[in-house]
Amino acid sequence: MLRDDGSVFGESTDGPGLLAALVDESVDVAGRAILVLGAGGAARAATHALTDAGGRARVAARRSDAAERAVRGRGATVAWSDVEPAVAACDVVVNATPIGMGGEPPPFRAEALHADQVVVDLVYDPPHTPMMAAAAKAGARTVNGLGMLVHQAAIAFELWTGVAAPVRAMQAAVGTKG
Repeated sequence: MLRDDGSVFGESTDGPGLLAALVDESVDVAGRAILVLGAGGAARAATHALTDAGGRARVAARRSDAAERAVRGRGATVAWSDVEPAVAACDVVVNATPIGMGGEPPPFRAEALHADQVVVDLVYDPPHTPMMAAAAKAGARTVNGLGMLVHQAAIAFELWTGVAAPVRAMQAAVGTKG
C-alpha cells in the first residue's frame, strides 16, 4: 500500500485471518500444543499468529532449514520423519501445505488423529479434504480454510478502503456462515 508520504508498506493478512476464523469456530489456542505442517508463507504467518495468541507451536516441513525459518524463535521444529508422533501429541494440527488439494491423503497415518484435537486445514478448495475426513472419523473437530480466506480478505478490504468489510455477506457467499 502507498502511504501519504510516498513510502510503500505491506501487510500480511494470513495470520490475523486465521485467528479470526478460529474465534468464529470457538477455538482458543492459548496454552495448546500446535503442530503446523509446512514452511511456506501461510505456515510462517500461522506459526507467528498462533504463538502470539499463546499457542505452543512446532513446525514440521520436508526441509528442516525451511522449518527453522518458519519458526524464527517462536517455537520448535519437528523432523518430517517424526510427523506422526508429533500429530498424536498435539492439541491442534494446522495443515499449511497443498496436501489435500488434489485428494492426497495426510502425510501420516490417520490413527495419529484423536477426538481431543482440532484439525485446521488451510486448504479451502476442496472444502473437505482427506485430512479433514480422517480427523472427523477420529472424532476431532475440523476447520477448513474458507474462514481464514474470508477473514484475510475482510482485513485486506478494510486496509485498502478504510471501510468495514461486509463479513457476514462474504461468509454467506462462500457458504461458511451468514
